[in-house]
Amino acid sequence: MKFLKSNSFIFILIPILYLFPKTTEGQIGLKSGTTFSSFSYSDETINPNLGYDIDLRPYLGYDIEWVQLGDQKPVFGPFIGVYYNYPFAKRLSLRPELSFTQKGVNFSQRDYERIIYTVKISYLEIPLSVGCQYIEKEKFISELYLGGYGAIKINAVKKVASHNSEVEKTQLKSVENFETGLHLGLNFKYKIFEKFILLDVRFFNGLSNIFYMPEDQVKLYYTTPKTKNTGLNLTLGYEF
Repeated sequence: MKFLKSNSFIFILIPILYLFPKTTEGQIGLKSGTTFSSFSYSDETINPNLGYDIDLRPYLGYDIEWVQLGDQKPVFGPFIGVYYNYPFAKRLSLRPELSFTQKGVNFSQRDYERIIYTVKISYLEIPLSVGCQYIEKEKFISELYLGGYGAIKINAVKKVASHNSEVEKTQLKSVENFETGLHLGLNFKYKIFEKFILLDVRFFNGLSNIFYMPEDQVKLYYTTPKTKNTGLNLTLGYEF
């Protein structure tokens, strides 16, 4: 079912790209790099002294008790994408994309003993951005852009190990199938042999709750803040 959803999303995007007018200025690009991400929580700030203000146990399992009260750190994941850059006005452009990325959180620590606890969620992501070129030279262009994205979950896993135990990988069943968010980015382009090399930095913040309460889990609190993905993408690209 997940495979069918992912493929249907691809087939929807392809006709959209071909609807854009074919101009000599329109450019297709590829980019790859890494995603740095962690969880953010709406409504209130985590306060470990008061207990589980953000309760991840129903979503990740009771082993999260080992580490949830400690500091969470960014998790690193891959980012691979293709985009179409369509200029529709002077210095303004519209950019639809299709990308694969991983987001999540890292609770691992080595202060007293080896504890590994990471959550990684793989997404097929479709960002849409409006960009503005604020620097435009013959061989150098820099652009600010903003927009939003929708993402379909492909897979969600946690990896857990304590002390000398082997890392145990477990599928997570409580992750929502769809996520939305906003992003703000900055890129730098340099022309080499009539093509552009791209350096891109993008900050993103999720709008939707990435977890849902499984039917067989007992809710420990009447209300708990929503959990969202937040972080940045750092990528290198090439425009044809």
